[in-house]
Amino acid sequence: RTLNNILEQIEKEKEINIETQKRVEILNQKADIVLKNFKRSPEIPTLLNKLNLIKKIKKIKEIQELINKIRNENKLLSKEKEKCEKENLNNQQIINENNHLKKQDFKNKIQEKVQEIGGFERTLSAFIKHNSFKLHKNLIDNALDNFKITYNETDSLEHKMDLIIEFSSKNIQPQ
Repeated sequence: RTLNNILEQIEKEKEINIETQKRVEILNQKADIVLKNFKRSPEIPTLLNKLNLIKKIKKIKEIQELINKIRNENKLLSKEKEKCEKENLNNQQIINENNHLKKQDFKNKIQEKVQEIGGFERTLSAFIKHNSFKLHKNLIDNALDNFKITYNETDSLEHKMDLIIEFSSKNIQPQ
């Protein structure tokens, strides 16, 4: 009878140990998720900045192509101008007007591109600021909810992060 009692006691302790181990594993997984999210979140604005940079570079390349086109057009216009000067001085006035109109047209196109880039930068910047803030806020709120940490909705992000760090240092043992 004593042997049976001992065996039953051993089985109960095994079950308790397995249950405890499962809970520890779940906590460790949650801690890993929180850490990964905190590690990942600063990269997202960085990636958006890189995307922003790539788009800016594309716009700059478009402007450079436009400038090169203007230069080539100016070279052609200069050659044409010289040719007309030799043929007839009266044609010079027409060429100058044409040259001026083309330069003005290209200047207007460049100005449009510059304004387009400015608007694009402002829009993307606002998007990044808004979404970075929302992302950090959501990650932190999710972490607080996952760990069942009590907090007020009005608490600052910094205070919420302090709560998570405090909870983690008390309840999650490093392996």
